[in-house]
Amino acid sequence: MPELPEVEVVRRGLERHVVGRTIRSAEVLHPRAVRRHAAGRNDFEAAARGLVVTAALRRGKYLWLLEAAFDQGAVLARLRTRQTDIKRALLDQSLMSGVGNIYADEALWRARTHWAKATSSMRRADAARLLMAVREVLEEALAAGGTSFDSLYVNVNGESGYFGRSLAVYGREGEPCPRCGAPVRRDPFMNRSAYSCPICQPRPRPRKGDRDLRSRST
Repeated sequence: MPELPEVEVVRRGLERHVVGRTIRSAEVLHPRAVRRHAAGRNDFEAAARGLVVTAALRRGKYLWLLEAAFDQGAVLARLRTRQTDIKRALLDQSLMSGVGNIYADEALWRARTHWAKATSSMRRADAARLLMAVREVLEEALAAGGTSFDSLYVNVNGESGYFGRSLAVYGREGEPCPRCGAPVRRDPFMNRSAYSCPICQPRPRPRKGDRDLRSRST
């Protein structure tokens, strides 16, 4: 699934090309697109004809960076009360929308934080540093046009994003960490993968009485 930078790149492209134009005809290609339009597909297609596109907007996982509604203090408070590992929290769209698997791994590497670290054990300063790393990663990815792995991850002109060339750990199992040279490690995580540096991001030791977070990664 595309993450915030890839979707934002497409939104910006649409904004340049469609804002101010009049819709001559509309075709609904999937019923999910109009599931909240009670009158149905045919009514939507008819109602769209002749309308002028005034903006290309995005919300949720589709925007939180530079988003006026984003409250870092509230996110930090909620983050540290979660009983889960930090990567799972980053991917929780009800906590903070816009971060997916690729950028979570990259931000955790920058913040020198292991993906299995318990959110409840994080100091406020460490959590704030991680959120700053998330911002930096997303901003750099946006500047590079996102991360393109195939033809689905391109902008409106069909051009690929180049942030994939800057990835530090994601998809680089066995390759040297750009910071210390240790081989990048891949762990199974929620039917996906978690990439990290075993030196820069040491796995946290389970505290007495806590369940080993490794059992929750599969």
